[in-house]
Amino acid sequence: MKHAYVPRMTTYTLNPEDELNDLRMSDQVRPLYDHVRKFIRETVEPMAVEFYRHGQNKQDRWSFTPGQLEVLQKARTGPRKSASGISSCPMPRPAKA
Repeated sequence: MKHAYVPRMTTYTLNPEDELNDLRMSDQVRPLYDHVRKFIRETVEPMAVEFYRHGQNKQDRWSFTPGQLEVLQKARTGPRKSASGISSCPMPRPAKA
């Protein structure tokens, strides 16, 4: 037995003119956005390139090379001390061998 389609009744209306539907970036947030983009471009991207370069020829894909661990250590300590104004999230410490 097939079920008959019953249209869903709701009081919700979608009005494109509503303020909540305006997803443009506000002028107040723009400086923060620009600052984060600059931080990623100047700090994170160079570290990512260096990190992947150090890991190109490793045998075990689930391990880190000494060079990669150095990059992670710089990432862990460097950004907090920089004048960027953005603090990095804590990263897990590598397991001691």
